[in-house]
Amino acid sequence: MLNPKDAQYWDETDLKKEVDRIFDICHSCRLCFNLCPSFSNLFKYIAQDDGEARTLQRAELSHVTDLCYQC
Repeated sequence: MLNPKDAQYWDETDLKKEVDRIFDICHSCRLCFNLCPSFSNLFKYIAQDDGEARTLQRAELSHVTDLCYQC
């Protein structure tokens, strides 16, 4: 959902699902691991949290997202 005027755009549950989906793709791709400042943190958090992006805590998600280039 790319329309900020739609209520679904602001739904935290949908946002969490999308972030989990993107982080799983990022974690498995690893193409930009040496260029991306968020990758090392994402990898560290996923490794300590059972290898699943869905288990990351809100603070961990925020930290990785703050460093992300949005590529």
